[in-house]
Amino acid sequence: RASASAANPVPVADTTPSVAVLPFVYLGADSARVFLARAITDAVTDGLTRVPGLRVTSRSGAEALQRRLVSGDTARLPVRTLVEGVVEEERGQVRLT
Repeated sequence: RASASAANPVPVADTTPSVAVLPFVYLGADSARVFLARAITDAVTDGLTRVPGLRVTSRSGAEALQRRLVSGDTARLPVRTLVEGVVEEERGQVRLT
């Protein structure tokens, strides 16, 4: 059993609630409407920033994190929670997953 001392402190895990909203993916047929997924990603991120005590990663930080994840780098993620989503349009209806 390890004990802490002033010279050799035991590291404490960051328990602050934190989240990154990864860019939502658009699966519709009209590629000109990709902005819809970005707008929804921004709306979710903005809504989460209003939750007291929750640290939310910026859009650029979430995009950088997504690039890390795609490359396979999952070591020491800067957040405790990831949100990802898919936006689909069909017959005038929008579905979020």
